[in-house]
Order: sequence, then C-alpha cells, then structure tokens
Amino acid sequence: MTGPLLYVVAGEPSSDIIGGRLMARLRDRRADLRFAGVGGARMAAEGLDSQFPMEELSLVGLTSIIPHIPSLLRRMRETAETVRRLRPSLVLFIDASGFARGVARRLKGSGIPVV
Repeated sequence: MTGPLLYVVAGEPSSDIIGGRLMARLRDRRADLRFAGVGGARMAAEGLDSQFPMEELSLVGLTSIIPHIPSLLRRMRETAETVRRLRPSLVLFIDASGFARGVARRLKGSGIPVV
C-alpha cells in the first residue's frame, strides 16, 4: 500500500532548502509519504524527481520574465495537467507566487487542495 502523495513546488534555491527540510520532517512523521513536484538539489535529496528544472521558475524582474512568458504559461499548463492526473492529497507552493496563482487557477474545481 502506498501513502499519500504531496505535490510540492519550489521556485528558487531558498525555497528548495525549505522544501527539502519540510519533506524530511514530514517523512519523519509519516514514512509512507510520497512526493512529486518541482524542486532543486535539496528536494531531490529527499526523493523528489523534479517535473522540470526549478531554475525555469527562478526569474526576477520584468525584463527577465517577459521573454519567458510562453514557456512559463506552458509549464503552468503542464503542471496543472500533471497534478490532475496524479490526484495528490495536497499541492504546496513555496514561493513562485505568480506561477502558483496560474496553476491554482487551472486547478479550480478539481477538488485538490492548494496551499
């Protein structure tokens, strides 16, 4: 039997550290937890196989974001599709607020809690 699945998204290196620590602490409390999502090296060390490189979300400033809008929109769509397919118990975003809002909008009505 497999445990609950949590879908965790970190948007930058500091978020990856927080995500990795959180995953470790949650697993200390419940060893059967499974994780999916987007993260970096710290979350990978806790067993996350990132859906795509976290660095794609690590954009700061309007001039760096504008050229990446098409790929960010594609990643929002892909992430929402993956979440709907996996049906996790919870989706947790750590930072990446614009990305989080875009994915959450696409998940509206799915019954999957988003934090």
